[in-house]
Amino acid sequence: MPDMTKSALKALNRLKNLEGVVKERFDPWQPSNLLRSSSPGVNWLFGHTHGMPRGYSALFWGPGKAGKTLLANDIGGQLHKSDPTSVVWKADVEQRDEGQLDQASADRFGIDLDRWIVSRGNSPELVWDRLCTEIPAAIEEGLNIGLVIVDSISEIQGRREAENQSVNDMTIGDQAQTNQIGLRRFLDIQRKHKIGLILIGHARAEMDMWKARKSKTRPGVAGGVLHHCEFWLNIEKNETKTGNQNELEQGLVDEGRKGMDDKPETTGHKIRVWMQSSTMGCQNRVAEFTIDYQKGIVSQFEEVFRLGVRWGIITRPTAMTYQIGEQKFTGKPVCLKALAESKELQQKVIARLIELEGTDTVPEATTEEAFAEFEAPSLDV
Repeated sequence: MPDMTKSALKALNRLKNLEGVVKERFDPWQPSNLLRSSSPGVNWLFGHTHGMPRGYSALFWGPGKAGKTLLANDIGGQLHKSDPTSVVWKADVEQRDEGQLDQASADRFGIDLDRWIVSRGNSPELVWDRLCTEIPAAIEEGLNIGLVIVDSISEIQGRREAENQSVNDMTIGDQAQTNQIGLRRFLDIQRKHKIGLILIGHARAEMDMWKARKSKTRPGVAGGVLHHCEFWLNIEKNETKTGNQNELEQGLVDEGRKGMDDKPETTGHKIRVWMQSSTMGCQNRVAEFTIDYQKGIVSQFEEVFRLGVRWGIITRPTAMTYQIGEQKFTGKPVCLKALAESKELQQKVIARLIELEGTDTVPEATTEEAFAEFEAPSLDV
């Protein structure tokens, strides 16, 4: 601290002791303060120590059936597995949770349904009033609520809309104002109790002709929602030829089961996630994970492999050789097999990735590059 007069020091200490002034800084990037996915690639999107900091907000947006709810469920399940006292509150606005999350699905994600509280309904009082009254009351009684999911914020009724007698009654900006006020009321609670917030939003057509040159869609939420969220994640199914293949270009299919068209049944596909914007970390990173319809998120070793190659952690001494540290592998299949069989080897790559965060070793992608990767087939390595 620089030299100060006694009166200046007295003023400084007085200001520090004012109500609302930060007295002890909280490190949101400590590993114990992070919400994580079972996908290493998704965790990597956030930069720093790989994960979403509790106390902050992420918007998961994209087209229907893209995997937004699936990813939110996965993060909730990982929280349950890492913290046996944690509780997840889900505002089930679209009222699909019972159909989507039976016991078998919950087990795949690691979700404990006894600690998965679902509040069903799309009226604003069932979402925002409960978040702002019931949650802080429960926390004061000792309940550990670490994550809130709103699925979806796009379907919450506006205050006047919920009271209207006819669909012909309309108030412009009603829903936008309702959600903005709800988020504003919840903000102090969220920050004070370090609650992670995932808002799931729909996609809408981009009507601005200049912006549409880069992206044909945009988040279907109001500006107040975008402003509230520190992280915007665009989530889409990989519709390219690599979307139904693993890293060895083998189809994600069951040859033993065929449809009436004589084609094997598809068992999974890949989902791409683009960190479109962030006020706290990296931007324009694109990750991809594999969802198996019976097992959940799988093949994390492939994500580790792709990140390791692109960041120079998995090197290529020769055209046919891959190397991780001192270990060498002849051919891509052998390297992938080693990663699949060794969590320790995967963690070695991830630890090095985290070590390289914040350095200029690997340049950040531009928006154009990230969007091009989001739209195009994955590059071979």
